Amino acid sequence: MKAIIFDCDGVLIDSELIYKSSEREFLEKVGLTYNPVEFFRRFMGVSEEHFFEMAGNDHHAKHGTPLPADFRTNLLANQKKRFEEELKTIAGIDAMLHDLSHVTRAVASSSPIDSLHRKLEMTALKPHFGDHIYSASHVKFGKPKPDLFLYAAEKIGMDPKDCLVIEDSENGVLAGLAAGMTVVGFTGGGHCHDLHHESLSKTGAHKIAHSAAELHTMLLGLFTPAPDARLSLA
Repeated sequence: MKAIIFDCDGVLIDSELIYKSSEREFLEKVGLTYNPVEFFRRFMGVSEEHFFEMAGNDHHAKHGTPLPADFRTNLLANQKKRFEEELKTIAGIDAMLHDLSHVTRAVASSSPIDSLHRKLEMTALKPHFGDHIYSASHVKFGKPKPDLFLYAAEKIGMDPKDCLVIEDSENGVLAGLAAGMTVVGFTGGGHCHDLHHESLSKTGAHKIAHSAAELHTMLLGLFTPAPDARLSLA
C-alpha cells in the first residue's frame, strides 16, 4: 500500500448518526418508515442526490406523489443546524492523522463538495488533506460505483491497487472493491450497530477496525517508514 483514501462521514467525523436520525425523522413525517438496519444499509454512503432520488421513488411508490416541495430544503436546514451544535471528530482520528503525516492521503466522500469542506473545517481536520478533498460532486456516479475512488487515486497520482480505502458503509465498501482497492471497514462511529462489522465483512471488506485506536495501530503497521515492518491484509 502507498496511499490511504478516507471516507469522511462516520470515519473522520461522527456525523452519520446526525444525518440518518434527521433523515428518518423527516421521512416519517411524510409517511415513510424504515427498519433501522435496512435504512442504514440502503442509504448510508450514497450521495445527497441519490438519497433524495431514492426517497422520492419510495414516496411515489407508497403514496403516488412526489416528496413535498419543501422536504429537501427543510431537511438540509435541520442537518446544518445540528452540525453546528453537535458535530465532532471520531475520537482519536486527529492523533492518528498526525502520526500518518508521511503517508499520501485523500478524502473521498459522498457529501456535496461545499458541505464536505465546511465539515472538515469545523472539525479542524482539513489541514491534514490539503487539496486532496474529493466529493461525489466531482464525478457522474457516486458510491457504490467506483468513480469517486478512481478519481481520487488519479488526483493523488496513485495506481488504484496501491490505495487503501477506509469505509463505514456497505455502499462505500462496494465502491472501493469495484475500484480494485483494498478496503478496511470501520465501525467506530456512533451510528454503528452491533452487527455493523458483520455487514461490512459480508460485503467484502478485507479487514475491520472497530475503533480509531485499532485503525491507528493497523495503519501504522501498514505504513511504517521501515520497509520490513509491513502488515499483510491477505
